[in-house]
Amino acid sequence: MSYIIVISSKDSATSLPNSPPILSLDRIMAMTNITQLKSLEKQYDEFIDKYTTILLLYDIMEKYLDIRDAITIRINQVLRERKLRLLNSTYILTND
Repeated sequence: MSYIIVISSKDSATSLPNSPPILSLDRIMAMTNITQLKSLEKQYDEFIDKYTTILLLYDIMEKYLDIRDAITIRINQVLRERKLRLLNSTYILTND
């Protein structure tokens, strides 16, 4: 079975099937819920893998890659912040 996808709107990113939400970088940087971030990262990975050809054809691949990369970076930042807080609290407790 083959599908024909017709993209007619100006913002073709929003008219693709099963498209993950288009998030601003500011909104991504404000997120701290690791579970939500990992879920979004998975959605973007699966979407990019499934629709690579279409995204390249309509020249919107970079947009999705940038968002996915920002989510990945934010996950690592939050994990490092948590680890740093844990190390700081452990240090304070052992030096009192």
